[in-house]
This record gives sequence, structure tokens and C-alpha cells, in this order.
Amino acid sequence: MSTTIKKCSGCGKEYSAALKKCPNCEKNLSGVRLKSNRIGILIALCIAAVMGIGKLYSMREQTPGVVTGEKNESALPPRVITEQPPDPAPSPPPVVFTTPPITFLRGRGEIQINRVWSAYNYAYALLSYHNTSGRSFKRLVRFECVALDAWENKINVNDNAFYASRIGPIYPGFKREIKVMVGIEGKMQTFQGMRCRISEAR
Repeated sequence: MSTTIKKCSGCGKEYSAALKKCPNCEKNLSGVRLKSNRIGILIALCIAAVMGIGKLYSMREQTPGVVTGEKNESALPPRVITEQPPDPAPSPPPVVFTTPPITFLRGRGEIQINRVWSAYNYAYALLSYHNTSGRSFKRLVRFECVALDAWENKINVNDNAFYASRIGPIYPGFKREIKVMVGIEGKMQTFQGMRCRISEAR
């Protein structure tokens, strides 16, 4: 029966492989073998762990519906799109009427209704007056306006005037605009127009 002969790494002397200590320097020979075996086992475990993690990651990438670190669209519920209601319509502007010119020739001059409108429970008529009578009025010229509904029924009436005490005598050829305001509280929805006349001139 042959015995394997090895050299001691401590003293360089030869020894039998069956011995656990060098007979010359008494170096522990079994520790080298154990140490090399442990290193080999650790390396094998590390390689197996790396391969296992890589395989697990590839399986997750191939499996649909699995939620990983990033968002998975196939696992999310369908999106519900809700339509927003339209913006409410803006409130209507004040009612404005464009009335055709109306002229009166009654020995007191002419008036023309330039514009009729309503706002804040009042109706307004903008009149142009021209003294074509050939007479001078040294006291006043008064204008009366009637607010009408859709059936031309009277809603309310009011007047305004040029006073000679404020602007001087109203001679022939006199021209000026004047505004007449009529209250129509509670009747804004039914108001449709104005009828105006020269009610007094003296």
C-alpha cells in the first residue's frame, strides 16, 4: 500500500499525506485543506444565488399582470372619462331697442326718437328736438313718453323738459337732445317700446 508524500508549506520538508501535523515543524496540515474547502463552498453559493435572482427577474418580466416597481398598464382598471358640464350662459345685457325715427309736426317743433332702452327697472328714450315752429318759447318745452308692453298697453308715463330759465329762450332753429326716464318696476320682461310727444311748449 503506497503512501502519498507531500511537502510542508512551513518548513519544506516531506511528509505523509495521512499525517495531520508536520513531523518536523509540527504545522497543522488539516487547516489548509479545510480552508480551501470553505472558500470553494462560498464561491459556489454566491454563483447559485446570482443565477437564482436573474431567473426570478426574467420570469416576472414575462408574466402579464404582475406589478413590479413600475406601473403595469394591464393590471390597472379602465379609465372612466367624465364630461364636464358646459359653462353657464352669461346673463343677458340690458334690453336695447332701435326704434325707427318718429317725427311730430304740431306747431311746437319736431322730435325724433333716436334710441330706446331699459335697465335697472327703468326705460329710457333719447330724443332730438328741433324748433321748426317759427316761434320762440320763453318758458319751457315739455316732452312726455309712455312705456308700452308687447300689446302696446301703457306701463307707465313720465316727462322731461327744456326750461328757458336754465338754457335761455328756445328760439326758432333751436336743436338739442334730451333723455326721458320712465319707471317700469316689475314690468321689465314685458316692456317693448316707447311712445313720445311734445306735451307743452310756451
